[in-house]
Amino acid sequence: MNNNDFYGNLDRIRKLYLKQSYDEAVKIADKIDFKRLKDWKYIAMLINLYEAVGRLEDVKYFCILAYNRNLGGKKLVYKLTKVMIRLEEIDEAEELYDEYLQMAGRDNKKYELLYELKAVQGAKKTELIKILEDYMKRDLDEKYAYTLAELYAKTKQNAKCVNFCNKIIERFETGDVVDKASALKNSIENPQATLNSEIPCR
Repeated sequence: MNNNDFYGNLDRIRKLYLKQSYDEAVKIADKIDFKRLKDWKYIAMLINLYEAVGRLEDVKYFCILAYNRNLGGKKLVYKLTKVMIRLEEIDEAEELYDEYLQMAGRDNKKYELLYELKAVQGAKKTELIKILEDYMKRDLDEKYAYTLAELYAKTKQNAKCVNFCNKIIERFETGDVVDKASALKNSIENPQATLNSEIPCR
């Protein structure tokens, strides 16, 4: 395949990707050998494309391709660490996490990686709670805020759970996470009502 065909196909993939026609884009991408690709813009697109269709091994391939070319910097190391965690390739994930820490500075995403790494390793809930509490002191991320509220509920720390659900509701006001926080709060404050709502009518 000459350069014109190669980059012509990449442009077709890009247009389909932008239209969110991911399956069509992947059909083209699967037929191309990307070993010579050195453009971070296109590699990043392919990482996101394969992630959108849930093909983590392909995401890993393109992350490593970029990593070996010293592309992507901190964002790439973060993404590759996440992929390794999701694939449960723990030794590699730990090495990448250590590398990310050296680059992260004040970047709060290091708490996300640490939480996910420890969770997949089967850490105790108390350890996971401590990680997320440290994270939430710095950034009330919607997803992990609710995860922390759930962990409070699972460890019977009901007052903390309710207080944190209130914080989520006040901060974000609307959306799926707010709905889930409201339901979790209600299940703790009105357990009998929640139980009754789950009993089918006869």
